[in-house]
Amino acid sequence: MDKTVILGMFDGVHIGHAALFDIAKSIRSEKKCVFTFKNHPAEFITGRKIPLLLTEKERMTKLRAMGADEIIAADFDESLCATSPEDFALMLKKRFGAKDVVAGFNYTFGAKGAGNANDLISFGRKFGFDVHIAAPVTYGDEPVSSSRIRAAIRSGDIESANAMLGDSFSVSGIVEKGRQVGRKMGFPTANIRNSQGKALPLLGVYVTQTHLGKRVLESITNVGTNPTFGAMDVSIETHIKDFDEDIYGREIRVEFLHFVRGQRVFASMDELKEQIGKDLEALGIRH
Repeated sequence: MDKTVILGMFDGVHIGHAALFDIAKSIRSEKKCVFTFKNHPAEFITGRKIPLLLTEKERMTKLRAMGADEIIAADFDESLCATSPEDFALMLKKRFGAKDVVAGFNYTFGAKGAGNANDLISFGRKFGFDVHIAAPVTYGDEPVSSSRIRAAIRSGDIESANAMLGDSFSVSGIVEKGRQVGRKMGFPTANIRNSQGKALPLLGVYVTQTHLGKRVLESITNVGTNPTFGAMDVSIETHIKDFDEDIYGREIRVEFLHFVRGQRVFASMDELKEQIGKDLEALGIRH
């Protein structure tokens, strides 16, 4: 079977990754196979937690939507970490039966990331597969990368993050009962936790869209610690326009669209209530 193997971590499955699939689709082969890792190699090597742009389920769904017929997600472990670049390339041929291999211009492989795109081309000639290297896809004159997207999210630059993702950054979760502070002020919120370890935006208020089942609802979301009330844990609290249904225990997905303002400490509940009203009126989503 003629197989095209597409290489990458695919953290975020962003517009740079889409270029790999464009190349793969132009190659005549019976199967498009993605080879990736379940865990982030940088996290394994450094021991530092890498905030996710997509959950594993979301990543697999997006890869299939892009055209992957098969996805092989390996554990990045001591064995893979120690594999030489040449043995890694040989694995592509022997284990996966690669006839063609597609990778990004900055793809590295093998022990200590010693192998690069040029090495992959050389090993391809040696082991009998063709290598296709994707040129960088740029945004703002710089190559798109998962690290740039994470940095944009951390700074509250959601528009840039979404442009590089080719989609809206989102966080999903089960709606839980909070302290009912929003409801007491007349602005009920659906509260979820970031239990999946995803990257979180700069603390503050955002224009969002909330997905509930098949419905897409206008909303505004506060990502913060509720400093006015002395809270410390980061919460994700979403007020949905013209909505007062009981959705406790249901899953929602909150898409972030625009940054409104940063987190502030208010002197009183009345001052906070007044500001929330202004936020909603300015955005045209108040009841």
